Amino acid sequence: MKNSNIQYRVTTMLIIIASVAILLLGGMLHLGIRPYTPSWPEGTSAAEEGIAELQPVDINGSRQWLLIRGADRSKPVLLWLHGGPGAAQMPLAHALPPELEKHFVVVHWDQRGAGKSNTRDLDEQTLNPEQFLDDALEVISYLLATLQQEQIWLLGHSWGTRLGIELIQRHPELFHGYVGVSQVADHRKAVELATMVLRKKLDETENHNALKKLERLNNPALYHADYRTLVGMIDNHCADYAPSTLELARVALKAPEYCFRDYLRLWRGVQRGGNPMHRNGIMEPFSYLNDTLHTSVPVYLIAGQHDLNTPLKLTRELYHKINAPEKELIVFETSGHLPFFTEKERFAQVMMRIAGTK
Repeated sequence: MKNSNIQYRVTTMLIIIASVAILLLGGMLHLGIRPYTPSWPEGTSAAEEGIAELQPVDINGSRQWLLIRGADRSKPVLLWLHGGPGAAQMPLAHALPPELEKHFVVVHWDQRGAGKSNTRDLDEQTLNPEQFLDDALEVISYLLATLQQEQIWLLGHSWGTRLGIELIQRHPELFHGYVGVSQVADHRKAVELATMVLRKKLDETENHNALKKLERLNNPALYHADYRTLVGMIDNHCADYAPSTLELARVALKAPEYCFRDYLRLWRGVQRGGNPMHRNGIMEPFSYLNDTLHTSVPVYLIAGQHDLNTPLKLTRELYHKINAPEKELIVFETSGHLPFFTEKERFAQVMMRIAGTK
């Protein structure tokens, strides 16, 4: 009887191990083992004149990945600085308006510690704003040399707008123009405004459990853990004008540029976020609203009317403090934090208009 029990347990264990192995193998096959980016169709002008490359580049001693796509490699280069830190945009690139790749050479860069660039030998001490800026300059130098251009268009989204603002002030000679999508203006004020709107929404819906959860956070939620909880609650309760995290995950899982291991790297990077940059876990309450922002680069700010992460009210304040040869604030009325997904066609038209590529 004892031997039968042992045999039964061993058999059960083997079945479980085999089942897990099959699930993992199925996941790897479904998500891909060898990442690639689709080539342009044969017989089209893009096949001759375009570029479609997915490649690692050594950036300041770190292996970082670039996705470069454009139907005509002579078109203006558009470098996309993703949000986060850690929230790589590359696995969502295939869902962006296709017109962008017709009128630009679009470059998605998985920053240090994000997505495909989140290597196991990563030194988290290098995850700091100055290192990210140095990395961005290396990426830009690589693109200018490789694509034989003198300047590029720079687009920053959310966290990426912090890098963007710094780059156009320090190295304006590198850029045709700057597009700040969901532009960071004042982090502390943004957290306070978001908390106020969320609390009002929870009061209106009489969601007492969520209200209790919100009250347990420090106010303002400047501890990194508190802030992540706040953003999660916004996503759960105030995401009427933005795709949910689950919807974005479904889109990301269809990316040919990512394989099974890349998704694990992406997950680790998103979970880490910007925590290594925050002393004692407290986020720096930085602001661009204290002084006039001077730059010789044209500046275009794209804001979602219903964005709680980077509220429109603060974007307007920043806009009036910008001193640039040309500037424009463009409001997307039915969008939140991701206007390039919620109003795709308009986003593409705006980008082509400001860059003069229509």
